[in-house]
Amino acid sequence: MNKEVKFLQTGDIHLETSFKDMGFSLEMARRRRNELKEVFSRIIKVAKEERVDIILITGDLFEHQNSTKSLMRFLQKKFCRIPQIKIFITPGNQDPALPDSFYRSFPWPQNVHIFLKETWEYVDLPRFNLRVHGLGWNQWEIKRPLLRELKIDSNDKTNLVMLHGDSFGQLGESICLPVSESDLRSTKAEYVALGHRHQTHRIPGKGKIIAHYAGSPEPLNFGEPGEHGVILGTLNKTDVHLKFKPIAKRKFIQNNIRVKSNHTLEEICNNIKNSVDKEERKNNIYSFKLIGESDESIGVNSELIKEKLINDFFYLEINDCTIPDYDLESLIRENLHTAVGIFTLKMKDEIDRAKGNNQEILKNSLYYGLDSLLGKEVNVR
Repeated sequence: MNKEVKFLQTGDIHLETSFKDMGFSLEMARRRRNELKEVFSRIIKVAKEERVDIILITGDLFEHQNSTKSLMRFLQKKFCRIPQIKIFITPGNQDPALPDSFYRSFPWPQNVHIFLKETWEYVDLPRFNLRVHGLGWNQWEIKRPLLRELKIDSNDKTNLVMLHGDSFGQLGESICLPVSESDLRSTKAEYVALGHRHQTHRIPGKGKIIAHYAGSPEPLNFGEPGEHGVILGTLNKTDVHLKFKPIAKRKFIQNNIRVKSNHTLEEICNNIKNSVDKEERKNNIYSFKLIGESDESIGVNSELIKEKLINDFFYLEINDCTIPDYDLESLIRENLHTAVGIFTLKMKDEIDRAKGNNQEILKNSLYYGLDSLLGKEVNVR
């Protein structure tokens, strides 16, 4: 009989992350950490509602350096609410099973199995004719392609593999357990559940999906755009069916706003505000890039714009990438025998002769140079 198992795949949740690279205030960072816990609670709820048989957590459930007993008790409480669901965890590069890890010292519920070794092991679930293979990180770096060391000899069973690794890293260069797509296609497993990449990504082979990154269920920064969620799947010896379920509380969204030199600060603020629906403004995390030309004598005050709009958005960043609307002809004419005039004339000639991307680079160089020569603050655009 070809028994089928229903699973939920997730990972890269990064509970208790500091958000130090985001530049959040202490209050915003605290709020986002609480929202990650909310999303984890949603995952448990979805697993229960969908009546999955197993949950696969493919690494970076939390961050080792920020982990606390309070967080472990939170996880324990959530796992204990679904005693009928078997939970498999493979520690990753941010939550490795180091000697002082809570993975080793905390009393996890009976329905939780953690792959603590950095060598392959497996757990059999006879009810589903299923063998779950896994290994966990127990150091900060892994350069060996460990998938190649997996030996599957149980051809009568459905084989599922869990791994936290980098399918985009180059062998010999990646320190995050490199996993080549050819290695994935060579495995004898019916399915490989991958963690580490924060965007959902599937790897097909032999007419079906053989491996899949679920991505992070909640995005952590502007490098993680789009939908985020979990994977719901069914698996047996001959077939795997996967469905992506959005679950994230917020999105990270980057927008461009075009500015003209005659725009007032109020007009720029209104253009930013009106570019996004009110509900979206209150729910998501935005970064606005100001492009175009600004008044060369005034410029654009990004901090003031942010201050004026702060109550209209859940969170926003303003990045001024405008170029000053210098009157180049006047600068050359009025400063013909000074460094300003000579520099402007030579750069203008170079720009006129340049093509494509080189022209854009030279324009930026001209504006940086003029800002410096004219005693203005030089801001990288």
